[in-house]
Amino acid sequence: MQNQQTHLLLALDAIHQDSGEDQLGLVDNFVVRDADGCPKITGSELHGAIRHYVARYAARFKGNFIRCAGQVQPDPHHDQNCPICWTFGRPPAEDAPESGHKGRVSIYDARIFFFPVNTMYGLRYVTTSHLLNELGISTQLRIPDSLECPSVYHKTKLTINLGKMMFYKDRMETCQVQSPLTFQNINPNFTRFLFDELYIVDETSFVSIVNANLDVQTNVSIDPDEGTVISPFVSESIPRGTIFGLDLVWETDGFPVNASTSWQNAFQVVETGLKLIEVLGVAGRNTRGMGRLKWLLQ
Repeated sequence: MQNQQTHLLLALDAIHQDSGEDQLGLVDNFVVRDADGCPKITGSELHGAIRHYVARYAARFKGNFIRCAGQVQPDPHHDQNCPICWTFGRPPAEDAPESGHKGRVSIYDARIFFFPVNTMYGLRYVTTSHLLNELGISTQLRIPDSLECPSVYHKTKLTINLGKMMFYKDRMETCQVQSPLTFQNINPNFTRFLFDELYIVDETSFVSIVNANLDVQTNVSIDPDEGTVISPFVSESIPRGTIFGLDLVWETDGFPVNASTSWQNAFQVVETGLKLIEVLGVAGRNTRGMGRLKWLLQ
């Protein structure tokens, strides 16, 4: 039997997962993007980070759990009785293709659900009705996906700029968002601000707003002998304050309960890793002040 949930993650720092794409222009290093052009954090990045942090956490318990974080030779007896290896799986050995086994948890790409933008009234959040519906928030809005005359929905009709895009009063429509979401591990004022100052736009405008308001930073490499700049480069990142939606699917049956740990199911194993991401971060440049994500408990 499988269970599925969508969880929200708040970026405490800028997030940069390099796409490997390099081209001439304003930006040298781009972040990973989805098919629609919207930045994301890949599931493989999150899967690897969560597993590694879980193994580091479990190293305090009796047992050689630290080896459960890397690409070591599979051991069928160990893998079937280890909560970490049972949850995340193990690749097969080179000389024994049948020795590996798949994981019992699926960690999907973290997509941007709420994006912070600078406006003439200060910080505001932007989303789409489709993303709200995924969270069980019904807006009952029919927003045309058109670039000809995009509209924006909010509780008041005031001309506003969402980043570099201007929406005039005649293109504003009023709506109320009644959210059932409550976050247990963050100031309640943040939850109220998020939904009171939330602007709903069409899908095309959302992607345009996100890409136009990414952080662009200039980075440099320093010559250790001369102390001079070798090669400056410009990279982009997803700004602090962005809220991602993360889909998790896990099996509920057959979990190997280990007496030396407190885990009772696969989700509790993943939960440990999600909590540690707030301290250790994901993606690149963790040592440069990037990558921390706060798991918003619902």
